Amino acid sequence: MNSLPDWAAQLGAATDAYKSLVLLLQDEQHCLTHNQPDALAGLLADKQKATLAADAAGNALNSAFTSLGLENGPAIAEWLSANRPGLVAPWQQLLEQVRQAALLNQCNGKLIDARRQALDTLAYSLAAGQSDALGYSQQGQLQGGINRHIADKA
Repeated sequence: MNSLPDWAAQLGAATDAYKSLVLLLQDEQHCLTHNQPDALAGLLADKQKATLAADAAGNALNSAFTSLGLENGPAIAEWLSANRPGLVAPWQQLLEQVRQAALLNQCNGKLIDARRQALDTLAYSLAAGQSDALGYSQQGQLQGGINRHIADKA
């Protein structure tokens, strides 16, 4: 009986899991960039499930490679080239999906932070009773609203 894992199946499962996660992260980014906050709530549960599935598939694959004494990407790529050359391309596809997911997640986090900061500024402005619109001068300086009143009091 062969105790080695089915490398093609594990690579395929991990790649599929990360592809699903990438699609959800792209949907999330679309909602963030097109001001659709209500749609984000529906995506959250799906994104969490996809993240857990991708992590589980990735962890299973990492465990299989670790059982061979392979700890990092270059060692895995070298082993695949020597022992399973037909799986080098699927391995590279998996790495690309993981890279895309990480970049999208990072970008979406920045978009969420920027939106939160904008909403915080708006809420502060409204709470302070400011009716002046915030804007930027031609020199790139913030003008009007809160900053003008703070500067006036200084």
